[in-house]
Amino acid sequence: MKRINQLALSSLAALTMLGGFGAATASAKTTSYSHYVLWNKPTAKKYAVHYKNNKSVLLNHPYKTAKKVKKVHNMNNYKHTTFYTYRHMEVKGGTIYYYVKAHVNAKSISGWVNKKNVRFGKINKAKVTATTSTQTTTTTPTSSSTPTSSSSSDNNSSTPAASNISTATTPGSSSSSSSTPTTPVTPTDPATIAKSQAEKDFAAGKDYNANYSSDSAAQVAYAQAYYAAKGKVVDAAIKQAQTDYQNGKSYNPNYSNNSVGQTVYAQTYYGAKGGDLDNDFITDRAQTQAAQDFAAGKAYDPDYSTNTVAQVAYAEAYYNAKGKVIDDATTQAQTDYQNGKGYNPNYSNDTLGQTVYAQTYYDAKGTNLDNTFITNKAQAQATKDFAAGKAYNPDYSTNTVAQVAYAKAYYDAKGKVVDKQQSSVKAPTTTPAKTPASTSSSTKTANASASK
Repeated sequence: MKRINQLALSSLAALTMLGGFGAATASAKTTSYSHYVLWNKPTAKKYAVHYKNNKSVLLNHPYKTAKKVKKVHNMNNYKHTTFYTYRHMEVKGGTIYYYVKAHVNAKSISGWVNKKNVRFGKINKAKVTATTSTQTTTTTPTSSSTPTSSSSSDNNSSTPAASNISTATTPGSSSSSSSTPTTPVTPTDPATIAKSQAEKDFAAGKDYNANYSSDSAAQVAYAQAYYAAKGKVVDAAIKQAQTDYQNGKSYNPNYSNNSVGQTVYAQTYYGAKGGDLDNDFITDRAQTQAAQDFAAGKAYDPDYSTNTVAQVAYAEAYYNAKGKVIDDATTQAQTDYQNGKGYNPNYSNDTLGQTVYAQTYYDAKGTNLDNTFITNKAQAQATKDFAAGKAYNPDYSTNTVAQVAYAKAYYDAKGKVVDKQQSSVKAPTTTPAKTPASTSSSTKTANASASK
Protein backbone atom coordinates (compact mmCIF):
# COMPACT_ATOMS: atom_id res chain seq x y z
CA MET A 1 0.00 0.00 0.00
CA LYS A 2 1.31 3.41 -0.91
CA ARG A 3 2.26 5.89 1.76
CA ILE A 4 -0.79 7.17 3.66
CA ASN A 5 -1.26 10.88 3.25
CA GLN A 6 -0.79 13.27 6.10
CA LEU A 7 -4.48 14.04 6.41
CA ALA A 8 -5.30 10.38 6.81
CA LEU A 9 -2.58 10.04 9.45
CA SER A 10 -3.93 12.98 11.37
CA SER A 11 -7.46 11.54 11.15
CA LEU A 12 -6.14 8.22 12.47
CA ALA A 13 -4.43 9.95 15.38
CA ALA A 14 -7.58 11.86 16.24
CA LEU A 15 -9.81 8.80 15.94
CA THR A 16 -7.43 6.75 18.08
CA MET A 17 -7.55 9.35 20.81
CA LEU A 18 -11.32 9.86 20.54
CA GLY A 19 -11.99 6.15 20.33
CA GLY A 20 -10.27 5.47 23.63
CA PHE A 21 -12.34 7.72 25.87
CA GLY A 22 -11.52 5.70 28.93
CA ALA A 23 -7.81 5.60 28.24
CA ALA A 24 -7.64 9.27 27.36
CA THR A 25 -9.50 10.24 30.51
CA ALA A 26 -7.31 8.10 32.70
CA SER A 27 -3.96 9.15 31.27
CA ALA A 28 -4.56 12.84 30.59
CA LYS A 29 -5.12 15.12 33.55
CA THR A 30 -7.27 18.19 33.28
CA THR A 31 -5.10 21.26 33.44
CA SER A 32 -5.45 23.56 36.41
CA TYR A 33 -6.64 26.56 34.42
CA SER A 34 -9.90 24.96 33.25
CA HIS A 35 -12.13 21.97 33.83
CA TYR A 36 -13.24 22.00 30.17
CA VAL A 37 -10.00 20.37 28.94
CA LEU A 38 -10.15 16.60 28.50
CA TRP A 39 -6.50 16.28 27.50
CA ASN A 40 -3.60 18.44 26.30
CA LYS A 41 -0.57 16.74 24.76
CA PRO A 42 2.28 17.41 22.34
CA THR A 43 1.64 16.07 18.85
CA ALA A 44 3.38 12.83 17.94
CA LYS A 45 5.12 14.74 15.17
CA LYS A 46 4.88 18.18 13.63
CA TYR A 47 2.17 18.07 10.98
CA ALA A 48 2.21 20.68 8.23
CA VAL A 49 -1.08 22.58 7.92
CA HIS A 50 -2.30 25.70 6.14
CA TYR A 51 -5.30 27.98 5.59
CA LYS A 52 -8.64 26.34 4.74
CA ASN A 53 -11.59 28.75 5.11
CA ASN A 54 -12.82 31.97 6.69
CA LYS A 55 -13.06 30.24 10.07
CA SER A 56 -9.32 29.59 10.04
CA VAL A 57 -8.38 31.90 12.90
CA LEU A 58 -5.68 31.60 15.54
CA LEU A 59 -6.78 32.07 19.16
CA ASN A 60 -4.75 32.75 22.28
CA HIS A 61 -6.63 29.86 23.98
CA PRO A 62 -9.12 27.28 22.69
CA TYR A 63 -12.76 28.16 23.38
CA LYS A 64 -14.03 27.48 26.94
CA THR A 65 -10.55 26.88 28.35
CA ALA A 66 -10.04 30.41 29.63
CA LYS A 67 -12.15 33.40 30.58
CA LYS A 68 -10.63 35.69 27.96
CA VAL A 69 -10.37 34.00 24.59
CA LYS A 70 -9.55 36.27 21.66
CA LYS A 71 -8.39 36.08 18.07
CA VAL A 72 -4.68 36.80 17.69
CA HIS A 73 -4.24 36.12 13.97
CA ASN A 74 -6.35 35.50 10.90
CA MET A 75 -4.92 32.72 8.71
CA ASN A 76 -6.56 34.41 5.75
CA ASN A 77 -3.59 36.80 5.86
CA TYR A 78 -1.20 33.85 5.52
CA LYS A 79 -2.84 31.77 2.80
CA HIS A 80 0.51 30.77 1.34
CA THR A 81 2.23 29.98 4.63
CA THR A 82 2.87 26.53 6.05
CA PHE A 83 2.21 26.19 9.80
CA TYR A 84 3.36 23.28 11.96
CA THR A 85 1.52 21.65 14.85
CA TYR A 86 3.24 21.50 18.26
CA ARG A 87 0.44 20.52 20.64
CA HIS A 88 -3.15 19.35 20.43
CA MET A 89 -5.99 19.58 22.92
CA GLU A 90 -9.50 18.13 23.26
CA VAL A 91 -12.17 20.11 25.08
CA LYS A 92 -15.58 19.00 26.29
CA GLY A 93 -17.82 18.28 23.34
CA GLY A 94 -15.06 16.49 21.41
CA THR A 95 -13.58 19.49 19.57
CA ILE A 96 -9.83 19.23 18.95
CA TYR A 97 -7.55 22.25 18.66
CA TYR A 98 -3.98 22.43 17.35
CA TYR A 99 -1.34 24.81 18.62
CA VAL A 100 0.42 25.85 15.40
CA LYS A 101 3.37 28.09 14.62
CA ALA A 102 5.06 29.57 11.56
CA HIS A 103 7.76 32.15 10.83
CA VAL A 104 6.87 34.93 8.42
CA ASN A 105 9.49 37.60 7.64
CA ALA A 106 11.42 36.72 10.80
CA LYS A 107 8.22 37.09 12.81
CA SER A 108 6.67 34.20 14.77
CA ILE A 109 2.96 33.62 14.10
CA SER A 110 1.29 31.20 16.52
CA GLY A 111 -2.00 30.30 18.20
CA TRP A 112 -4.68 27.64 18.66
CA VAL A 113 -6.88 26.68 15.70
CA ASN A 114 -9.82 24.30 15.37
CA LYS A 115 -8.68 21.10 13.62
CA LYS A 116 -11.66 21.30 11.25
CA ASN A 117 -10.51 24.67 9.92
CA VAL A 118 -7.09 23.71 8.52
CA ARG A 119 -5.83 21.71 5.57
CA PHE A 120 -2.93 19.31 5.97
CA GLY A 121 0.23 19.48 3.91
CA LYS A 122 3.00 21.90 3.05
CA ILE A 123 2.48 24.91 0.84
CA ASN A 124 5.16 27.15 -0.63
CA LYS A 125 5.25 30.78 0.35
CA ALA A 126 3.89 32.87 -2.50
CA LYS A 127 1.95 36.10 -2.83
CA VAL A 128 -0.98 36.72 -5.11
CA THR A 129 0.82 39.59 -6.82
CA ALA A 130 3.80 37.38 -7.54
CA THR A 131 1.51 34.78 -9.11
CA THR A 132 -0.03 37.34 -11.45
CA SER A 133 3.29 38.80 -12.61
CA THR A 134 4.78 35.35 -13.18
CA GLN A 135 1.92 34.32 -15.41
CA THR A 136 2.27 37.49 -17.47
CA THR A 137 6.00 37.16 -18.00
CA THR A 138 5.79 33.48 -18.89
CA THR A 139 3.15 34.05 -21.55
CA THR A 140 5.12 36.63 -23.57
CA PRO A 141 8.33 34.60 -24.11
CA THR A 142 6.24 31.66 -25.29
CA SER A 143 4.78 33.61 -28.16
CA SER A 144 7.99 35.50 -29.03
CA SER A 145 10.10 32.36 -28.92
CA THR A 146 8.03 30.65 -31.57
CA PRO A 147 10.51 30.18 -34.43
CA THR A 148 7.99 31.03 -37.14
CA SER A 149 6.18 33.93 -35.46
CA SER A 150 8.30 36.52 -37.32
CA SER A 151 8.11 34.65 -40.60
CA SER A 152 6.14 36.12 -43.50
CA SER A 153 4.91 32.67 -44.52
CA ASP A 154 1.11 32.40 -44.56
CA ASN A 155 1.27 28.76 -43.46
CA ASN A 156 2.81 29.67 -40.08
CA SER A 157 0.22 32.30 -39.21
CA SER A 158 -1.95 29.61 -37.53
CA THR A 159 0.44 29.28 -34.54
CA PRO A 160 -1.76 29.77 -31.41
CA ALA A 161 0.87 31.81 -29.57
CA ALA A 162 1.12 34.32 -32.41
CA SER A 163 -2.32 35.68 -31.56
CA ASN A 164 -0.93 36.85 -28.18
CA ILE A 165 1.44 39.34 -29.82
CA SER A 166 -0.59 41.49 -32.20
CA THR A 167 -2.59 41.28 -35.37
CA ALA A 168 0.10 43.29 -37.19
CA THR A 169 2.59 40.42 -37.00
CA THR A 170 0.21 38.08 -38.82
CA PRO A 171 0.23 39.04 -42.47
CA GLY A 172 -1.68 35.82 -43.40
CA SER A 173 -4.31 35.33 -46.06
CA SER A 174 -7.98 34.55 -45.69
CA SER A 175 -7.28 30.84 -46.19
CA SER A 176 -4.78 30.77 -43.30
CA SER A 177 -7.13 32.57 -40.93
CA SER A 178 -9.96 30.18 -41.67
CA SER A 179 -7.79 27.20 -40.71
CA THR A 180 -6.90 28.64 -37.24
CA PRO A 181 -9.89 27.23 -35.27
CA THR A 182 -9.04 23.67 -36.27
CA THR A 183 -5.57 23.89 -34.74
CA PRO A 184 -5.41 22.09 -31.30
CA VAL A 185 -4.67 24.54 -28.47
CA THR A 186 -2.14 23.38 -25.90
CA PRO A 187 -2.36 25.17 -22.50
CA THR A 188 0.73 27.23 -21.84
CA ASP A 189 -0.26 28.73 -18.46
CA PRO A 190 2.02 27.13 -15.82
CA ALA A 191 -0.77 27.17 -13.22
CA THR A 192 -3.19 25.33 -15.54
CA ILE A 193 -0.55 22.78 -16.43
CA ALA A 194 0.33 22.30 -12.76
CA LYS A 195 -3.31 21.77 -11.81
CA SER A 196 -3.76 19.15 -14.50
CA GLN A 197 -0.57 17.38 -13.47
CA ALA A 198 -1.55 17.35 -9.79
CA GLU A 199 -4.90 15.77 -10.55
CA LYS A 200 -3.23 13.12 -12.70
CA ASP A 201 -0.63 12.37 -10.01
CA PHE A 202 -3.24 11.90 -7.30
CA ALA A 203 -5.48 9.77 -9.52
CA ALA A 204 -2.46 7.56 -10.29
CA GLY A 205 -1.78 7.13 -6.55
CA LYS A 206 1.45 9.13 -6.62
CA ASP A 207 2.64 11.04 -3.56
CA TYR A 208 2.53 14.81 -3.44
CA ASN A 209 5.53 16.17 -5.36
CA ALA A 210 7.03 18.97 -3.29
CA ASN A 211 9.61 19.57 -6.04
CA TYR A 212 7.20 19.69 -8.94
CA SER A 213 8.40 23.11 -10.11
CA SER A 214 10.83 25.87 -9.22
CA ASP A 215 8.16 28.34 -10.31
CA SER A 216 6.38 29.37 -7.09
CA ALA A 217 3.05 30.03 -8.85
CA ALA A 218 3.14 26.63 -10.53
CA GLN A 219 4.06 24.91 -7.25
CA VAL A 220 1.21 26.64 -5.43
CA ALA A 221 -1.27 25.66 -8.14
CA TYR A 222 0.01 22.07 -8.03
CA ALA A 223 -0.34 21.92 -4.23
CA GLN A 224 -3.84 23.37 -4.20
CA ALA A 225 -5.08 21.02 -6.91
CA TYR A 226 -3.43 17.95 -5.37
CA TYR A 227 -4.84 18.53 -1.88
CA ALA A 228 -8.22 19.58 -3.24
CA ALA A 229 -8.47 16.22 -5.02
CA LYS A 230 -7.27 14.43 -1.93
CA GLY A 231 -9.68 16.36 0.29
CA LYS A 232 -12.68 15.31 -1.81
CA VAL A 233 -11.69 11.66 -1.55
CA VAL A 234 -11.08 11.90 2.20
CA ASP A 235 -14.36 13.72 2.89
CA ALA A 236 -16.33 11.23 0.81
CA ALA A 237 -14.68 8.26 2.57
CA ILE A 238 -15.39 9.66 6.04
CA LYS A 239 -19.01 10.39 5.21
CA GLN A 240 -19.59 6.96 3.67
CA ALA A 241 -17.95 5.12 6.58
CA GLN A 242 -20.04 7.00 9.13
CA THR A 243 -23.22 6.36 7.14
CA ASP A 244 -22.46 2.66 6.76
CA TYR A 245 -21.74 2.19 10.45
CA GLN A 246 -24.76 4.20 11.63
CA ASN A 247 -27.04 2.19 9.32
CA GLY A 248 -25.69 -1.09 10.65
CA LYS A 249 -23.87 -2.06 7.46
CA SER A 250 -20.75 -4.21 7.62
CA TYR A 251 -17.31 -2.84 6.83
CA ASN A 252 -16.83 -2.64 3.06
CA PRO A 253 -13.29 -3.79 2.09
CA ASN A 254 -14.00 -2.82 -1.53
CA TYR A 255 -15.24 0.69 -0.88
CA SER A 256 -12.59 2.30 -3.10
CA ASN A 257 -9.74 1.44 -5.45
CA ASN A 258 -7.97 4.56 -4.23
CA SER A 259 -5.60 3.69 -1.39
CA VAL A 260 -6.24 6.99 0.42
CA GLY A 261 -10.01 6.57 0.21
CA GLN A 262 -9.93 2.96 1.44
CA THR A 263 -7.57 3.81 4.30
CA VAL A 264 -9.65 6.73 5.54
CA TYR A 265 -12.84 4.68 5.17
CA ALA A 266 -11.33 1.91 7.31
CA GLN A 267 -10.05 4.32 9.96
CA THR A 268 -13.38 6.11 10.23
CA TYR A 269 -15.50 2.94 10.29
CA TYR A 270 -13.45 1.15 12.94
CA GLY A 271 -12.90 4.39 14.83
CA ALA A 272 -16.68 4.82 15.17
CA LYS A 273 -17.09 1.17 16.13
CA GLY A 274 -14.32 1.36 18.71
CA GLY A 275 -15.75 4.60 20.08
CA ASP A 276 -19.13 2.95 20.67
CA LEU A 277 -17.53 -0.02 22.38
CA ASP A 278 -15.56 2.28 24.68
CA ASN A 279 -18.66 4.36 25.39
CA ASP A 280 -20.64 1.24 26.31
CA PHE A 281 -17.95 0.23 28.77
CA ILE A 282 -17.74 3.74 30.24
CA THR A 283 -21.53 3.98 30.54
CA ASP A 284 -21.88 0.63 32.31
CA ARG A 285 -19.13 1.51 34.77
CA ALA A 286 -20.65 4.93 35.53
CA GLN A 287 -24.14 3.48 36.05
CA THR A 288 -22.78 0.86 38.44
CA GLN A 289 -20.91 3.48 40.45
CA ALA A 290 -23.98 5.72 40.65
CA ALA A 291 -26.14 2.87 41.96
CA GLN A 292 -23.52 2.01 44.57
CA ASP A 293 -23.17 5.64 45.68
CA PHE A 294 -26.90 6.09 46.10
CA ALA A 295 -27.35 2.79 47.93
CA ALA A 296 -24.57 3.83 50.34
CA GLY A 297 -26.36 7.11 51.04
CA LYS A 298 -23.70 9.21 49.33
CA ALA A 299 -24.60 12.54 47.77
CA TYR A 300 -24.59 12.95 43.98
CA ASP A 301 -21.03 13.53 42.78
CA PRO A 302 -20.96 16.27 40.09
CA ASP A 303 -17.22 15.65 39.60
CA TYR A 304 -17.41 11.90 39.12
CA SER A 305 -15.64 12.15 35.76
CA THR A 306 -14.27 14.72 33.31
CA ASN A 307 -15.52 12.49 30.49
CA THR A 308 -18.88 13.81 29.30
CA VAL A 309 -20.27 10.37 28.42
CA ALA A 310 -19.36 9.01 31.85
CA GLN A 311 -20.74 12.00 33.77
CA VAL A 312 -24.07 11.94 31.92
CA ALA A 313 -24.47 8.18 32.50
CA TYR A 314 -23.62 8.60 36.18
CA ALA A 315 -26.16 11.43 36.60
CA GLU A 316 -28.97 9.54 34.87
CA ALA A 317 -28.39 6.37 36.91
CA TYR A 318 -28.12 8.25 40.22
CA TYR A 319 -31.28 10.29 39.77
CA ASN A 320 -33.21 7.34 38.34
CA ALA A 321 -32.43 5.39 41.52
CA LYS A 322 -33.38 8.38 43.66
CA GLY A 323 -36.59 8.98 41.74
CA LYS A 324 -37.69 5.36 42.15
CA VAL A 325 -37.26 5.50 45.92
CA ILE A 326 -39.25 8.74 46.11
CA ASP A 327 -42.06 7.43 43.89
CA ASP A 328 -42.34 4.17 45.81
CA ALA A 329 -42.41 5.91 49.20
CA THR A 330 -45.03 8.44 48.05
CA THR A 331 -47.32 5.74 46.64
CA GLN A 332 -47.05 3.54 49.73
CA ALA A 333 -47.77 6.39 52.16
CA GLN A 334 -50.88 7.48 50.24
CA THR A 335 -52.13 3.89 50.03
CA ASP A 336 -51.60 3.28 53.76
CA TYR A 337 -53.47 6.40 54.81
CA GLN A 338 -56.36 5.90 52.39
CA ASN A 339 -56.79 2.31 53.64
CA GLY A 340 -56.91 3.48 57.24
CA LYS A 341 -53.56 1.98 58.19
CA GLY A 342 -51.46 3.66 60.85
CA TYR A 343 -48.16 5.39 60.12
CA ASN A 344 -45.39 2.82 59.57
CA PRO A 345 -42.13 3.97 61.23
CA ASN A 346 -40.32 0.94 59.76
CA TYR A 347 -41.38 1.41 56.16
CA SER A 348 -37.77 1.59 54.87
CA ASN A 349 -34.16 1.34 56.01
CA ASP A 350 -33.33 4.00 53.43
CA THR A 351 -33.25 7.44 55.02
CA LEU A 352 -34.65 9.17 51.95
CA GLY A 353 -37.43 6.60 51.53
CA GLN A 354 -38.51 6.84 55.18
CA THR A 355 -38.45 10.65 55.08
CA VAL A 356 -40.59 10.87 51.95
CA TYR A 357 -43.00 8.25 53.36
CA ALA A 358 -43.42 10.25 56.58
CA GLN A 359 -43.94 13.56 54.80
CA THR A 360 -46.52 12.11 52.40
CA TYR A 361 -48.42 10.25 55.13
CA TYR A 362 -48.71 13.22 57.49
CA ASP A 363 -49.42 15.63 54.65
CA ALA A 364 -52.43 13.50 53.70
CA LYS A 365 -53.53 13.28 57.33
CA GLY A 366 -53.05 17.01 57.90
CA THR A 367 -55.05 17.87 54.78
CA ASN A 368 -57.97 15.79 55.98
CA LEU A 369 -57.82 17.40 59.44
CA ASP A 370 -57.84 20.85 57.87
CA ASN A 371 -60.79 19.92 55.66
CA THR A 372 -62.78 18.68 58.65
CA PHE A 373 -62.27 21.99 60.47
CA ILE A 374 -63.18 24.00 57.36
CA THR A 375 -66.28 21.90 56.74
CA ASN A 376 -67.59 22.27 60.32
CA LYS A 377 -67.01 26.02 60.25
CA ALA A 378 -68.85 26.43 56.92
CA GLN A 379 -71.79 24.33 58.05
CA ALA A 380 -72.20 26.38 61.24
CA GLN A 381 -72.13 29.64 59.27
CA ALA A 382 -74.70 28.37 56.75
CA THR A 383 -77.09 27.31 59.52
CA LYS A 384 -76.68 30.67 61.24
CA ASP A 385 -77.29 32.61 58.01
CA PHE A 386 -80.45 30.68 57.19
CA ALA A 387 -81.81 31.02 60.74
CA ALA A 388 -81.25 34.80 60.55
CA GLY A 389 -83.25 34.92 57.32
CA LYS A 390 -80.23 35.78 55.19
CA ALA A 391 -80.10 34.72 51.55
CA TYR A 392 -77.73 31.98 50.37
CA ASN A 393 -74.22 33.47 49.95
CA PRO A 394 -72.54 32.11 46.77
CA ASP A 395 -69.34 33.98 47.67
CA TYR A 396 -69.00 32.66 51.19
CA SER A 397 -65.47 31.31 50.49
CA THR A 398 -62.94 30.85 47.69
CA ASN A 399 -62.05 27.51 49.23
CA THR A 400 -63.92 24.80 47.32
CA VAL A 401 -64.30 22.53 50.34
CA ALA A 402 -65.71 25.40 52.42
CA GLN A 403 -68.12 26.60 49.72
CA VAL A 404 -69.51 23.12 49.09
CA ALA A 405 -70.01 22.52 52.82
CA TYR A 406 -71.75 25.91 53.22
CA ALA A 407 -74.08 25.24 50.29
CA LYS A 408 -74.98 21.78 51.53
CA ALA A 409 -75.70 22.98 55.08
CA TYR A 410 -77.71 26.00 53.93
CA TYR A 411 -79.95 24.04 51.59
CA ASP A 412 -80.28 21.18 54.06
CA ALA A 413 -81.64 23.69 56.61
CA LYS A 414 -83.90 25.21 54.00
CA GLY A 415 -85.11 21.76 52.97
CA LYS A 416 -86.12 20.90 56.52
CA VAL A 417 -88.29 24.03 56.78
CA VAL A 418 -89.93 23.25 53.46
CA ASP A 419 -90.69 19.73 54.60
CA LYS A 420 -92.32 21.04 57.79
CA GLN A 421 -94.40 23.52 55.82
CA GLN A 422 -95.62 20.78 53.51
CA SER A 423 -96.59 18.66 56.50
CA SER A 424 -98.54 21.53 58.09
CA VAL A 425 -100.45 22.14 54.85
CA LYS A 426 -101.76 18.52 54.74
CA ALA A 427 -103.25 18.62 58.28
CA PRO A 428 -106.11 21.15 57.54
CA THR A 429 -107.29 19.12 54.58
CA THR A 430 -108.07 16.11 56.80
CA THR A 431 -109.74 18.05 59.65
CA PRO A 432 -112.68 19.49 57.65
CA ALA A 433 -113.51 16.00 56.41
CA LYS A 434 -114.20 14.88 60.00
CA THR A 435 -116.29 17.94 60.94
CA PRO A 436 -119.44 17.02 58.97
CA ALA A 437 -119.45 13.57 60.52
CA SER A 438 -119.33 14.95 64.03
CA THR A 439 -122.02 17.48 63.15
CA SER A 440 -124.38 14.83 61.81
CA SER A 441 -123.93 12.65 64.87
CA SER A 442 -124.75 15.50 67.23
CA THR A 443 -127.76 16.31 65.15
CA LYS A 444 -128.94 12.73 65.40
CA THR A 445 -128.53 12.84 69.18
CA ALA A 446 -130.53 16.02 69.45
CA ASN A 447 -133.31 14.62 67.31
CA ALA A 448 -133.41 11.49 69.37
CA SER A 449 -133.76 13.39 72.62
CA ALA A 450 -136.44 15.55 71.09
CA SER A 451 -138.47 12.58 70.06
CA LYS A 452 -138.42 11.22 73.53
